[in-house]
Amino acid sequence: MGILSPIIKEYLTPELSVLQGTVLDVGCGDQPYRELMSGVDSYIAMDWNVRESLLPDQLRNCFVRGSALELPFMSESFDAVLASQLLEHMGEPQRLMLEIWRVLKKGGKGILTFPLVNPVHEAPYDFTRFTEYGILHLIEKANFSLEKTIPMGGGWLTVGFLIYHQLCWHGDQCTSQRAKTMLYRLGQMVYRTFQKVDKRWITHDLPVNYLSVFRKN
Repeated sequence: MGILSPIIKEYLTPELSVLQGTVLDVGCGDQPYRELMSGVDSYIAMDWNVRESLLPDQLRNCFVRGSALELPFMSESFDAVLASQLLEHMGEPQRLMLEIWRVLKKGGKGILTFPLVNPVHEAPYDFTRFTEYGILHLIEKANFSLEKTIPMGGGWLTVGFLIYHQLCWHGDQCTSQRAKTMLYRLGQMVYRTFQKVDKRWITHDLPVNYLSVFRKN
């Protein structure tokens, strides 16, 4: 997510910092949120492939390779499951939700983050976007109880993010390093300006991202 990563981390921090027991991080990537789960007994990271950027400590005793649609774990193995920015890459998102339900213990917590507004990324494995009502449908269909869905930012932040993306895209096309740097810096400046405006005049009807928390009954 790049420039949105600090915002996602800001919203995830209060949810992850209170987790206990055994936690599964599905689609873990570079494990950017592992440090937030200092109170857990066991952290298991899972992805379909090993990132070259992962350090030995990030692989040792915690990394499992596998599919999010067929989680390679016994039923009722985890107290919590995190899947951050993964849902849009699932061709069958309901299967992911059912697999999360299967591996969670009774009373266990599921935590999702997912985009509403985002350019196509990790093509061709970018399939869908969900509103808060779309995610509620998935959660209830999998027999979870929704605790909350929180919009991450509002419309102004989304506009700033899209302008940032467009400027960076044009920067990538430039042969001049000076022009590329200028467009990147302009994009960052615009994004930060709109981020400040968003905090003052926030509207939640067009967030760039969502956080959902739910439990297995």
